[in-house]
Amino acid sequence: YAASTYRNYRSTVNVIKAYLQHLHRPRLLMAKIDKGFVLGFIDFIEHNYRNTKSPDNPKEMSPHTLHLYQSTLVRMLNAAVKEGVLDRNPFYSLERKDRIGKQQAEKEYLTKEELKAFAEAPTVNETTKRAFLFCCFTGLRYSDVSVLTWRDIRQGDNGWMVSVKAMQKTGKQVVIPLNQSAISLLPDRNGCKPSQKVFDMTCLSACDRCLKKMAAAAKVAKNISFHTSRHTFAVLTLAAGGDIYTVGKLLGHTSINSTQVYADVVMETKVEAISRISSYFSQ
Repeated sequence: YAASTYRNYRSTVNVIKAYLQHLHRPRLLMAKIDKGFVLGFIDFIEHNYRNTKSPDNPKEMSPHTLHLYQSTLVRMLNAAVKEGVLDRNPFYSLERKDRIGKQQAEKEYLTKEELKAFAEAPTVNETTKRAFLFCCFTGLRYSDVSVLTWRDIRQGDNGWMVSVKAMQKTGKQVVIPLNQSAISLLPDRNGCKPSQKVFDMTCLSACDRCLKKMAAAAKVAKNISFHTSRHTFAVLTLAAGGDIYTVGKLLGHTSINSTQVYADVVMETKVEAISRISSYFSQ
């Protein structure tokens, strides 16, 4: 499993412990976990539990986080059933209205004009800027580009490409052709060994702060993070005529459903453009 998966499980365990304390039943037996327990847990995280990362300013959890805790609990109970600890998972006896629905997160991306403005924006960290723009043309995540080595940049029969043996999140191998824009963003190698990193990057939070300053300078009124580069690559590649299957492969998606989200965004843009044309001729 990825490190993030372990963090999710540890975090969920802590929330469950807080729920048990709330019930004054810190040593509740697994046999006592029933439909009422699960309903109570959902009510607890929605109305009582607060994010403990900022003790001085506790906040309600986002819909995405609430769904994540619910999903992790369900997986734990499924494991308990598989191990013979529980006869059945009581979650599945809940009606749909009682469950926390999955929220479709809005995927911020840069348009061609915004991407150009970003490329021209001043920055205090040129490496972050180059790496971000490089990901806009390759679809790599921060976790992949931050460990990218010169060995991963190679020339094949069809030109230069970046080869990632195992994406940090999925473990999936991807090979992405590099266009001239991506190649121009690579720093000078200056005799670096094949095992040395291409981009000497700071931590993700520092990169995101840098990008938000760049967005302000570029007058891009969007909530920009490093992951915006991946969304930008997907949307612009599809808009340029790339088919959904190929784009999914380039992104390392294990399911076409993950890529479909970007195709829907592109379709909305096309519908809006057609509507503008219709409005123009009706004047």
